Amino acid sequence: MPVDAATVSYVLSSFASVGRILESTLSLLRSGKKITEGEFDALAVRTSEQINKNQNNALGATHLHAAMTKEIVQDLEGKLFKIMDKMRKIVTDPTLTPAQQVKDLASAQKEYCAQLKMIRMLSGGTLPPQLEDEWKNNGCEAFLL
Repeated sequence: MPVDAATVSYVLSSFASVGRILESTLSLLRSGKKITEGEFDALAVRTSEQINKNQNNALGATHLHAAMTKEIVQDLEGKLFKIMDKMRKIVTDPTLTPAQQVKDLASAQKEYCAQLKMIRMLSGGTLPPQLEDEWKNNGCEAFLL
């Protein structure tokens, strides 16, 4: 049974937030900046607030909600939680240099891209514009050739 459009919109905005957090985190680490847990949490909150504020940009939930069942939504949310948890552990590991963190974050980025690919398949081969931007900005095409 399909879930309502509001639930799908929430999941899609969560994916957009995680993609943006991943992008921002990688950018900071590539510049050689070490990120504290507090800085990571603040980045996550700011990014989520920005995405939610702009959620009226319609993340395409109207045509996707028919393809998403409760089980699919729960699976996507669970995988998104694991990706964020993995990111947090990598970023806050005091034994890793920023260069090592960038390397280790590639696996989280690949997992993120795999989930975007699933959303793309559910939506008939296209992603909502905001998620398409995250697909491009996270280099998903290179991960999933």
